[in-house]
Amino acid sequence: MKHSLLWLGLMALLGLVSGCKREDCKVVVEVHKDGSYRRITKFDRNGDKPYTLENRYVLPKGAGWKVSHNSVPAYTTVHGKRKFDGFSESYGAERNCKEGETINGDISIRAPKDKALPPVVVNSVTVQRLSPTQIEYRETLEWQGPRTDIDFVSKQSLKDAELFGILKRKFPANLLTPERTQKLQNILLHSLWRSWFSRKRDSFWWKLERNEEEAFRTSYAPLLTSVLETVFGSDLSAVQRSAIVRASSLEFRTLWIACRKEKDEEPTRYDPAQHITFAVTMPGRVVETDGQTFNMRTLKSMQKEFKQGKKPGRNVTNKDVANAMSEWLGVKITADELFSERVVIWQVDTTAAMLEPIELRAVCEVKP
Repeated sequence: MKHSLLWLGLMALLGLVSGCKREDCKVVVEVHKDGSYRRITKFDRNGDKPYTLENRYVLPKGAGWKVSHNSVPAYTTVHGKRKFDGFSESYGAERNCKEGETINGDISIRAPKDKALPPVVVNSVTVQRLSPTQIEYRETLEWQGPRTDIDFVSKQSLKDAELFGILKRKFPANLLTPERTQKLQNILLHSLWRSWFSRKRDSFWWKLERNEEEAFRTSYAPLLTSVLETVFGSDLSAVQRSAIVRASSLEFRTLWIACRKEKDEEPTRYDPAQHITFAVTMPGRVVETDGQTFNMRTLKSMQKEFKQGKKPGRNVTNKDVANAMSEWLGVKITADELFSERVVIWQVDTTAAMLEPIELRAVCEVKP
């Protein structure tokens, strides 16, 4: 599907498209006033990928599901020559559920080496009424595969050992006792993981996609400073902390760039960590969530960036944004739904579930 510059500009401003993240799966949920909900799970595979959707996912099917499965030839044109890349594949599954009904496992990611093994990531979702005036959507993704050799940035190349090796070289030798080394490793790994996989627009990864230098300055440097204060206290002076943070940021950034280059050179490698988009439309204004909602302030911010020339030329309207969002998700979302804080978006990397279950939650207010 071809997208206009306006479409790409809108999605980039919203932080919903990326040059390096794979996105094979989108989930759309429409919650109704009576607490019932419609669930649409979509899977897509480009023709140049060496796997099938069935190899990667346990696809939802059976009683209650309405499914569609399509496969079409895929081509690329290089130097005027058309090349056959195989078959692009799409699979859609739709289901209508009553209030309180739970769906288990419509997102089940297979183990990378043997699809006969149990899935490594499995979800569950339900919608329930909390009170006469509140409805809650809740979804959880749990990691059920091995948790060894956790790889929290590039998943293939940037091992935690390399990062800690960078840090250890920057410390006075007498400060790094075995106990402190272990404490530093544990606290930093957990802190970086949470910062990296935050589902909000201030996540380390989201900033890296926009501006690497700013990401290390505003996310990694403050995070590492806080960890050093926790682990070493007054044993490290402010000058020493600053020097360690500055040197570590520079080396970590160099390592990150090298890892990105390696990932770009190996785009078809399969691993069970997937980037999944969830879009939920609630029947009333959302009052509690850790996802991204939209209102007229969002639109004004986007219009400001367009006017400054950072994105394609003309001003945008709320209908432009809603239409772009609808095209991206494959379902109709009106401007009223989007900008009245009824739509919530999450973008999730399933690797985060290795550390702890990923929980998506939204609560809206409705008239009794």
